[in-house]
Amino acid sequence: ITDENKQQTILLTRTFSFDETDPTPEIGAQVSIVDELGGTIDFIENKPGNYSTIEAISLEQDRAYTLQITTTDNVIYESNKTTLPSKIELAELKTQRKFNNSENDGVSIMVSNSNNSSSANYFRYEYEETYKVIPPDYNPFDWDQVDYDFFCEDDDGWEVTVAVRDEPANICFASNKSNHLILASTSNLTTNDLGDYEIRFVSNKNYAISHRYSILVKQYHHDINAAAFFNSLEDFSSSESIFSNVQTGMLKSNVSAKNSKDAIVFGYFELSSYSEKRIFFNYE
Repeated sequence: ITDENKQQTILLTRTFSFDETDPTPEIGAQVSIVDELGGTIDFIENKPGNYSTIEAISLEQDRAYTLQITTTDNVIYESNKTTLPSKIELAELKTQRKFNNSENDGVSIMVSNSNNSSSANYFRYEYEETYKVIPPDYNPFDWDQVDYDFFCEDDDGWEVTVAVRDEPANICFASNKSNHLILASTSNLTTNDLGDYEIRFVSNKNYAISHRYSILVKQYHHDINAAAFFNSLEDFSSSESIFSNVQTGMLKSNVSAKNSKDAIVFGYFELSSYSEKRIFFNYE
């Protein structure tokens, strides 16, 4: 949940085994958020396991909220009180040609922000990239007509013609979303300013930057507890963790069952302030 003025969404699913491809959505639950002043925001199920606010809402910064869920089997779940962090704008999004740690030439996409807070700040980032695709061997023709004719010259009964395409089809656009955790913190910095933090590195051999490229970077400013959860999730998800001292196990959630000792919760109720920026560039 963010401070954006929009319909907010909470996703609920059941756990699933390794031989299954998708989780089972939790349907028919009662979902709401209660603030520290007693105000309640209700969510309705608009598709299986997907619960959204009835209308656009805007949560108050520095106010504590609690997530409450009651499932159809009458188990009551409740989160810890979570405070919406103050707003920190994504001040700058820029690109710079560089060599990465593997000595590959490419483009580094970096973010910077600054604030006047006296304590450390924690961020999570996502991105959506869009780029122009021009096929190297474009065919300007397309099938125009296919007829079955007993009197075709080649006696096979089929006649096919081609014609120049009505609309050019040699340019299209593709999009990708980030599929891994991107976390940043100012806790180990001398100031609380985050400067030139790399979000994405695109090799010069990547076709995505061959013509025109755009990236939308989303910044989520959350608290130290959310940062600890996502850092643990990143450690557990790493393929290297099975060969290290990191022992994979259950991630500690900030949501728990209030009337059942058997119900276990995975996941996290995250409140964050949100900021975004987009940048475009052409290959040169």
